[in-house]
Amino acid sequence: MKRTRYIFLALTLILCLGIVFTASASGKLTAKQMMIDRLQSADLIPIGDINKTSSGSASYQVKAISGALATTIEPVAKLAGADLRLDFQLDSPGNKMAMNYLLNYADGKYSGGMFMDGNRCIFTNEILSLLNNIQEGIMPADPPTYLYMDNPAFVDMWENMNRGQYLPPALKELVLFCAEAIPDQYFKVSLTNQRVSFSLDQKGLEDVTLAILNKVAAEKERFANLVADYVAYYGGEQEAIDMIREEIPGSIEQSINDGSYPNTAADVENIMAGMITLKELKYEAPII
Repeated sequence: MKRTRYIFLALTLILCLGIVFTASASGKLTAKQMMIDRLQSADLIPIGDINKTSSGSASYQVKAISGALATTIEPVAKLAGADLRLDFQLDSPGNKMAMNYLLNYADGKYSGGMFMDGNRCIFTNEILSLLNNIQEGIMPADPPTYLYMDNPAFVDMWENMNRGQYLPPALKELVLFCAEAIPDQYFKVSLTNQRVSFSLDQKGLEDVTLAILNKVAAEKERFANLVADYVAYYGGEQEAIDMIREEIPGSIEQSINDGSYPNTAADVENIMAGMITLKELKYEAPII
């Protein structure tokens, strides 16, 4: 059980990396070191680009998935063969963004739009068809043309973006910790196509997961502090924050000593064989 928990942790960090990868790809990325340099700086995009609007596209694809998650959670099983394309236009000084999506999911095609304006997020009603596929009964008999959501937290998001910070500092440090561990070979740049990509197959996912787990084991105290800072940023109780700083290093050390910590390629392969099988996971975005 402990081993599975650590694997889930590594997978979560890998997905977070995909978020920052796509967000920062509008800057002039080369490969791993350029991304790390941007993460280490205060800005995730060049300061001169803050007053510019930008546009681009990104694509995500899961070609195959199996294992315990796919057999026990129906929406996860339906991810097999899913692919998503996003086309976006961003005007961060004006606190506006428009995004169109095209999703192939569970033998269905879904296309629609999402718009952000200040603290308001607006979806076209096509999103209801997708949600109804995931959980029947969501689609109303007379669906509205648009769905609106107001969230004061969006104001902070725009302020961060206008400072060049696409991620809260505490989350950025966790993503940086993850990025430091990933082997260079999984980052590629095509100057011909002007695309930058981060791509994993099953073997790559296992390699990256093991690299992150080994880094966590080697830097237990740093990792514990990063998690505690993340919890503190989102308003966690001081007692819980102190407990995280104290207990994570000891828990990891105990797991290593009793052999329950997955620290070999065979460990990761065996655990993930019963959890998820991935043919390809790819984050791709324009260099500029």
